[in-house]
Amino acid sequence: MKVKAIPNVYINVDERGRKIVSEIKQARPENNGISAEWWRYGGAFCTQFNNGYYHIYIIEKNPFYGVVLQEYYINRKGVLVEGKHHYNVPTKQSLSDWCMERNIKF
Repeated sequence: MKVKAIPNVYINVDERGRKIVSEIKQARPENNGISAEWWRYGGAFCTQFNNGYYHIYIIEKNPFYGVVLQEYYINRKGVLVEGKHHYNVPTKQSLSDWCMERNIKF
């Protein structure tokens, strides 16, 4: 399996952004030297896509969809920006199932 290199999109991040990125990186667990694809950071669920950006999903109430995991990502300036995607998790069981699919301890 060929692993894609993740570009360093955070080269020009300011001090506040660097602190956020550093905290999210440190929260990422490893299993036998392999970094987790998904992990928890506080009340958020994190991943890093092959574009190099950290994406964070936070539980929110949406007036149209009910309870969702709303996507945010940390942009090149180190700012948390709302993304376009979300996952519906109307019940605790659906959130638990979502976590199990991604090997996140819930």
